[in-house]
Amino acid sequence: ILGDTVAPVLNYVYPLPESVGVPVDSGIVINGTDVGSGVDFNDIEFRINGSASTVVPIGDPHNFFLRFDPEQNWQYEDSIHVFCLVRDLSGNKDSLDYWFRTELAPPPPRFFDISPAPGAEEVALDAIISFKVIAYCVEVDESSISINGEPPTRIDPLPGGGYYCEYDPENPFNWNETVTVNLSAADLCSPPQQSDSTYYFTMVRDAVNPYFQNLVPQPYDMAAPTDSIIFFTIADDLSGVDPNSVTISVSSRNETIENSIPVIVSDFSPDSIRFKFQSGQDYDYNDTVEVRLIAGDMAGNEDTLHYEFYTSEFSPGDVEPPWFEELIPDSNTIDVDRDSGISFMVVDDLSGIKTSEIKISITTNSWEVTDVAPDSIHQLGEKNVRCFYQPETEFGWGDTISVTLKAADLENNNATLSYSFYTAPDTIPPELTPVYPVGEQTGVPVDSSIFIRGTEIGVGVDEANIALLINGIEVEPEIIIHDLMNFEIHFARETGWEYGEIIEVQCIVSDLANNDTTLNYSFEVEKDLTGPFFTNFNPEVDETHIEFDSSIYFTVYDDKSDVDENSVRISVQSRNLQVFDQIPELIERYKPDSLRFKFDPDFTFDWTDTVVVTVEANDLASPPNWDDSTYTFFTIRDSIPPVLTAFYPVDGAVDVPVDAGIIIHGTDIGRGCDIT
Repeated sequence: ILGDTVAPVLNYVYPLPESVGVPVDSGIVINGTDVGSGVDFNDIEFRINGSASTVVPIGDPHNFFLRFDPEQNWQYEDSIHVFCLVRDLSGNKDSLDYWFRTELAPPPPRFFDISPAPGAEEVALDAIISFKVIAYCVEVDESSISINGEPPTRIDPLPGGGYYCEYDPENPFNWNETVTVNLSAADLCSPPQQSDSTYYFTMVRDAVNPYFQNLVPQPYDMAAPTDSIIFFTIADDLSGVDPNSVTISVSSRNETIENSIPVIVSDFSPDSIRFKFQSGQDYDYNDTVEVRLIAGDMAGNEDTLHYEFYTSEFSPGDVEPPWFEELIPDSNTIDVDRDSGISFMVVDDLSGIKTSEIKISITTNSWEVTDVAPDSIHQLGEKNVRCFYQPETEFGWGDTISVTLKAADLENNNATLSYSFYTAPDTIPPELTPVYPVGEQTGVPVDSSIFIRGTEIGVGVDEANIALLINGIEVEPEIIIHDLMNFEIHFARETGWEYGEIIEVQCIVSDLANNDTTLNYSFEVEKDLTGPFFTNFNPEVDETHIEFDSSIYFTVYDDKSDVDENSVRISVQSRNLQVFDQIPELIERYKPDSLRFKFDPDFTFDWTDTVVVTVEANDLASPPNWDDSTYTFFTIRDSIPPVLTAFYPVDGAVDVPVDAGIIIHGTDIGRGCDIT
């Protein structure tokens, strides 16, 4: 027999060799046939771009398909080289070696309506970057959107697809800053298409130099004191003064000082700072003092001022006012304690302080004092004093305290300083404490009242915002406000609590600063452990001479949980007849805890009968309490003797036959004759 010498045959199915525009999600399918021994599926060599890959054979070894599905989509615009070799069981082989090219990549996402616009100038410092982004293939991948590597602070979907985005930086931009913005986004194609856009804009420019004002001694002053201290204010109306840029150079007859750093006296705001400089020694009389001031702003603009002043031939005296230092609390301080005092230092380096002229005025949201003297004044040196003032009334919560300080030196040069600071807002909610019943208390009497005590250390309790809920239902409690800081909440249910009831209490209170607090607790009312009792029996207990057809009456009473009228039963036993667990008739309802019943037996009693009555009932407690009562009464006694009558022969009869018998007739209307 000849061997199998016919090789398998492989045919292209999809994609065809040298195909272009093949979708990136395509798989590869090759058809194969073998008319001989059949293809060995375990000896298939398949390579993609030179890398061994696994194909899935479908069909039988004589007629089959080879399918390859990549784990991920192909890349766009990529050349894919395919090599496939198969052998049959006789060693004959065939192979395919070809390529195809994937489809062109779709356009990546596009950015538009960008603000500030690329290349924009004079952009405001508080600008928010905004833009829109859309995609052409599928939707934009929201998670891929970034601005300089950070996600937008706001993303809103656009009608029809895409997103509107905003980016509000935590720190504002700087004057004269050139801002580089890199926008990045990808779509949801597979593989995704990435788009990056880099552009620039320029912030508002501060090209104006800072300026100098309020110079002491004034430029070209002809009679400055020899012990003059140089004061000056630097102001900048745009980006603000850079205090670290300020230097002063002073040249006089006795010394030359270059680029010294002056002392900040008052930081009124970033736009205006007051400095002072004191030379290491007094100037000579009739001296020329040359001054050079250099200052910059936060935008890097710098200005220089050259001037000079001249000392007097003889000292003219003190013409400079004192000034204030070391303010406690300092200007614009926040979260100041409400009981804080005010401390400050008054300084005058010439004639000294006139302490009697030191005054303080305070204005708050609720009170004010005007031109009062400090509580204490301590002389710290020859020409400065430390002052302290403790207001009689505490500041309010979240209060704005405006302070004005006044002082004068011994030459009657006056100084005034006004500033403000702020107390902390009230963020502390009221406190609630259950006084009675306390939380989880058991055995609480049914007539108890709820008593809750409240304290408020802030602005005070808001009486209109006190709510009390009992078992989830809002009730109207009695509210007693002792003052804004102490209050009480009382509640008593008109009908009292139910025995064994679990009472859930929720109390919600707000203060005048809208701080809320909620108190939740529960207590258990005393349990009803006693059953009903029975009274007003008719016939009465041990009563005698009761008629045979008498009805039985009784009253069931329960002073706690009330009587369960459906549970009342009666049993009656007499000499000849008895019934058990009968339902009596309710004939009168005095109130829920007192019910009157009647029972008519279906039989009549006997003479001199002993009747035993048992009544029983439950109350409405949970679980219910059961009780019963048994008593006896006695029917009419049989005291009438039988009656005998001569029936035959009658009394006084004559001529009675000798063989006649005697018949006597007897009757008894009571229990009957004992014929034994």
